[in-house]
Amino acid sequence: MLRENLAIAFQQLKSGKLRSMLTLLGITIGIATVISIVSVLEGYFANITRDLNVLGANTFQIEKNERIAGINMGPDKKKYRPNIKKELAAEIREKCRLVALVGAEEWQGGQRIIYRDKHTNPNIQVAGGEPEFFPNNGYFIGRGRAITRQDNINNRRVVVLGMDAVDVLFPFEEPIGKTVKIAGTRFKVIGLIEEMGSQSFGGSKDNIVVIPLTTFEDVYGRERSANITVSVREGVDYQQAVDEVIGVTRRFRKVGPGEENNFSIFSNDMLVSTFDQIAGSIQLAA
Repeated sequence: MLRENLAIAFQQLKSGKLRSMLTLLGITIGIATVISIVSVLEGYFANITRDLNVLGANTFQIEKNERIAGINMGPDKKKYRPNIKKELAAEIREKCRLVALVGAEEWQGGQRIIYRDKHTNPNIQVAGGEPEFFPNNGYFIGRGRAITRQDNINNRRVVVLGMDAVDVLFPFEEPIGKTVKIAGTRFKVIGLIEEMGSQSFGGSKDNIVVIPLTTFEDVYGRERSANITVSVREGVDYQQAVDEVIGVTRRFRKVGPGEENNFSIFSNDMLVSTFDQIAGSIQLAA
């Protein structure tokens, strides 16, 4: 009887030890899984944050309408906002001492670029820009040249291609010097934008071509609102520069004292801040 009781007690001890080991193993695996998930999320969020820097460094943009999480919300039905004129860029260049580069730009999406018997999908973004377009938007010229002030003054039919169009239209040819068609108009290729790569949300940063802003308005019309990109001088206070530009913009757009701005300011920091709030909630849940 004593021997049987001892055997049962010993068996229970072994069973309890096994259960403890299994419990400890389960906890260890759970912690490791959570750590792995958080690490993956942090890496993914870092990539997204990088992709959200849609403007160049130390740059902000004047737009007609407000954005929420980077999405242009369209006009406020309660309030009329006049279009932003491209001439505002020249006004800011002349009146603001804290800024470095100021350029106007306009966009048309869903375009197809044609070269001989080849064409892109109708997903190309056509930008009409001034010389400041490239540095203020974080684009670099890989070969050839960028859009110049003279291109705009003379309404030249010239274009700088992103790599999505290059890969489709010129797989085995030198693009520079060739003629492509955009919206039925012929353009001479003068430069290529360095490859930017894909975005974390899918899609491409390279589905863009850039033409002079004056030529853009000849092709697509003059009835749309421009965006004005502004980079701040090195060594000056960023917010002071923003405030200086807001003051000049209010006077240019005849906003009276005490009246709300009839335009909005957009920056990378605003977009990243909104995303960080969302990402923080997700990480806490994980």
